[in-house]
Amino acid sequence: SLLVEPQDSRALADALARVMVDPRLSSRLTTAGLERAGNYSMDALADHYVDIYRRLLLLEEADVTVIEVPRMLRRFEDRFLRRSRLGRNRGSNTKKEQ
Repeated sequence: SLLVEPQDSRALADALARVMVDPRLSSRLTTAGLERAGNYSMDALADHYVDIYRRLLLLEEADVTVIEVPRMLRRFEDRFLRRSRLGRNRGSNTKKEQ
């Protein structure tokens, strides 16, 4: 990436101009950006959660009685898993158990 000082519009314009006139720089930045974005794909996210679940299963097999669920896993479950279950029941007036 090219870094510029915050609030420096001239430096930003210069950096953008460099990328536009230098095909090698543009190509290098594009390739690095695509590679970095791959770290945040749904496949990468799914692999991360599968790894967490495997580690939890290993702890369970080792008869560990206290398992702290990672915050990100709780957020994933809250946002994605429960939402998809609720989405299947659209139209029903069932209230969430308390």
